[in-house]
Amino acid sequence: MKEIVYSFYNTLGDKFYLRLLCEGDMYLSQEIVSYLKEKDFELWGIYLDRLGNAQKVTPMKLLNKISQTIASFFIGHPNAILFYQCDDISDVPMSIKKKEDSLSVQTYRNRLFTKLFDKIVKKLSLSVVDTPIYIDACGNDIYIHIISREIHIDVVDKIKKDIHFGFDK
Repeated sequence: MKEIVYSFYNTLGDKFYLRLLCEGDMYLSQEIVSYLKEKDFELWGIYLDRLGNAQKVTPMKLLNKISQTIASFFIGHPNAILFYQCDDISDVPMSIKKKEDSLSVQTYRNRLFTKLFDKIVKKLSLSVVDTPIYIDACGNDIYIHIISREIHIDVVDKIKKDIHFGFDK
């Protein structure tokens, strides 16, 4: 498995790790894995880990820097397809209104990710598509985003169907 790690710090010294892992074969059926290899595509997972919690909210400037790093990676890897799953491992600071509306952590992260994606894609000279996948896993919302070049949308459709098929089992 290939892995690339980038490090970032906020102004209070919290450390963030952006990990990109080429790990499509861990989540997809053997049929789709073989198809991706045959077509020379790589499915890269995006993971953001944080050490320290001195600053409760991740600053937008840092999120933009992380997004720009992902965009640079994507530009440099023409056959890369990226994915990100909005997790609920740790709570996120939200406004009182959002908490009163019972907005889940996954939904909040999904909206944030979509806004960041829309912002960064405007800076790219590529036609890039964010394909969101929503899965209701017994009352637990799962949001996955697949990022690809528009010309690879047929490949993303196959991946999306495979993911849904795997969760429907």
